[in-house]
Amino acid sequence: MVYESDVGESRFPFPARLGRLGLRSLVFAPLIVESKVFGVMIAARRAKGGFTSGECEFLRQLSGHVALAATRAGFMKPYSAHTRIFARRNRL
Repeated sequence: MVYESDVGESRFPFPARLGRLGLRSLVFAPLIVESKVFGVMIAARRAKGGFTSGECEFLRQLSGHVALAATRAGFMKPYSAHTRIFARRNRL
């Protein structure tokens, strides 16, 4: 998980864009299934330092639940099929 308490002066394009929209603090929490990251959950607030350590921990745990729900809902099936096809092509 990554917590940026103030992206107002960020050199990186995505956080800088959010900063220009008035969002100053960001939390990036990975969506992990079977030890593989398949997405990222992002939370943002307008205030600098907008997330407490407890809120960051809550978002970390929530990202685990979101990843599990995505798996159970079948969102990973297309991802897994594409991964197998890509691996097969790279073996040739």
